[in-house]
Amino acid sequence: MKIAYVTMFDATDAKNWSGLDLHIWKSLEMQGAQIRLIGNLRHGRSLARRLRKFWGTRVERRSFLHFWDTTTARQYAANVAERLSATDADVVLSPSPIPLAYLRCRQPRVLWTDATFAGLSATYPEFLPANVCTASVASGREIDRLSLSNCHLAIYSSDWAAQTARQAQPGAAHKVHVVPYGANVDAPRSRQEIEARLAQLGSGPARLLFIGMDWLRKGGNHAVAVAADLNARGLPAVLTLVGATPPPEVCGLPFVRVAGFLDKSTAEGQERLSSLFRASDFLLLPSIAECCAVVLSEACAFGVPVAATDVGGMRTVIQDGVNGRLFGLQAPAAAWADWIVAAIKQPWVYRQTALEAYARYRDRCNWQVAGASVISLMHRRLNAIASADAAGVM
Repeated sequence: MKIAYVTMFDATDAKNWSGLDLHIWKSLEMQGAQIRLIGNLRHGRSLARRLRKFWGTRVERRSFLHFWDTTTARQYAANVAERLSATDADVVLSPSPIPLAYLRCRQPRVLWTDATFAGLSATYPEFLPANVCTASVASGREIDRLSLSNCHLAIYSSDWAAQTARQAQPGAAHKVHVVPYGANVDAPRSRQEIEARLAQLGSGPARLLFIGMDWLRKGGNHAVAVAADLNARGLPAVLTLVGATPPPEVCGLPFVRVAGFLDKSTAEGQERLSSLFRASDFLLLPSIAECCAVVLSEACAFGVPVAATDVGGMRTVIQDGVNGRLFGLQAPAAAWADWIVAAIKQPWVYRQTALEAYARYRDRCNWQVAGASVISLMHRRLNAIASADAAGVM
């Protein structure tokens, strides 16, 4: 299968979108697909877009979403159509709905993404209608509608995202499928490696890990509060922070270790992150909004149980009480600490949770399985289209 892989930016750059553009491409290539890259999409100047931005930011005093704009989407579609004409692709696949909304081409179109605009605007602070100008909200909803109508297959990385698509367009529910993303890290390759990691975990402080570039949305302060609660109970705990720069008062806490930003596009960054997963007892992800963080799959890959908030697509990776624990947004730090204490006091329970985490990664949340699932869905859809064409239905 020859796939035109359409990304708004450079898919070869592992720093874009936490490396997802790159890993999605490679997951398809792993299955024998021939990839035609169409990235770094261009858009020109637009008076209409500038006027919408001026009105939204100066008059309404709200943010303007440059990419979720119908003029931008039209220009991207024109750019893609022009470059498609020079390829022999059988199908077009994009990890973003924006280039697909207005795209007209002979090839079937496939979306594999992590959220709808409807889902984002209901949960993410920067997408809430109260914070976004009227024009951006209207454009986002239109792009959502058109991209789902225009594609032949709509694949989402979580059940939450898929459900928001079905709710927005019930008539397109037959196109919607769920295939979780894999882990963007060099992970253990067998259960035996996980068993070896568990055997090396000592009897010292509880080692907690927090990973996130957006300190507020990812709930960094809540992770600190959980670690503080454990220490206040007399259970020593150390919290390692990766990604965002925490507030100065957090950096000075005796139980906090600041690892900073780790560049996974480098061998050094990959090894440092892998070593932190191997040395951690729990991953904490108290996000207030989340599509379906890849870090969940990464933790599972190392057999690290996860404590997270029950928001967005978390449940697609974390099965509450099986490979981790999901908490309500209002659950206090003490409730999180209670679960950690209980797990530590019952080593057999912790061990089973860790092994279930790895099983979740092995069976569903890795790029080999993800790529194979998407290729299978595309083959089935292309065969259905070919059969309909032969019957004169389409």
